[in-house]
Amino acid sequence: MARYELTGFGTLKLARHLRERAGFTPESAEATAEAVAEAFVDALNGADLVSRAYLDARLSDLRAELKGDMAELRAEVKTEIAELRAEVKTEIAELRAEMKAEIAELRAEMKAEIAGLRTEMTAEIGALRTEVAETKAELLKWVVGLVLAAVLINAGVVVGTMLTLVRVLEH
Repeated sequence: MARYELTGFGTLKLARHLRERAGFTPESAEATAEAVAEAFVDALNGADLVSRAYLDARLSDLRAELKGDMAELRAEVKTEIAELRAEVKTEIAELRAEMKAEIAELRAEMKAEIAGLRTEMTAEIGALRTEVAETKAELLKWVVGLVLAAVLINAGVVVGTMLTLVRVLEH
């Protein structure tokens, strides 16, 4: 395996940045810069490096795992959608039943109110008919009385006129 060294990495530049921008002491900045440089070299030379084949295999595993997770997620989503559909259908059926019950109740109330109005109207009409009949009877009494009075007056006039004629003719 090839051995790497950090030739382009400026530990002095990193130490200066740590002192000036992060407020490190000169000793802390230099120690941190050297530790970072050593960590980079160890990472490049160490067993932490993986091969392209390993990465491809791991990527393939991750893709397979992702496909499985996606299939599982799809199944869960489909199940949830089916459950939601069932809930919505149930709620719609309940609302329909409630609306039908309310409509039936309203119809019954309207029928009762109409029946009550009919009863009131029938009573009013009956009262008006009775009043009209009483008025007719009263008017009939007056008309008959007036006609009789007129007939009697006319009869009296005729009789009086005839008596006068008879007297005149006798004389």
